Amino acid sequence: MTRTRFLKLTQYLHVRDTSSTPVRGEPGFDPLFKIRPIIDCVLNTYKTVYKPGRWLSIDEGMVGYKGRVRFRKYMPGKPTKWWIKVWKNCESNTGYCSGFEFYTGKRDNH
Repeated sequence: MTRTRFLKLTQYLHVRDTSSTPVRGEPGFDPLFKIRPIIDCVLNTYKTVYKPGRWLSIDEGMVGYKGRVRFRKYMPGKPTKWWIKVWKNCESNTGYCSGFEFYTGKRDNH
């Protein structure tokens, strides 16, 4: 697929209606608003396909990312300098990921 075709497809392919995008600072703002339906679909599929055993582990993972999001982390000692942090719930025996959550910054709990 050529670059031009890819850009044209992504220009018209949307998962979420952006006209009702919540504004940062308002209650209910989600930094992952545009891809939340995909994340929910993947998490539901994980839960229906595989039932994890007794021994689970919560682990931190880093995904290299060069785009512009406010919650990426800078690590100067790595070959890829910018990362997005992901918390994963994995089974200890098989390593199967049964859930994950992107770290999007500090949450306001008041």
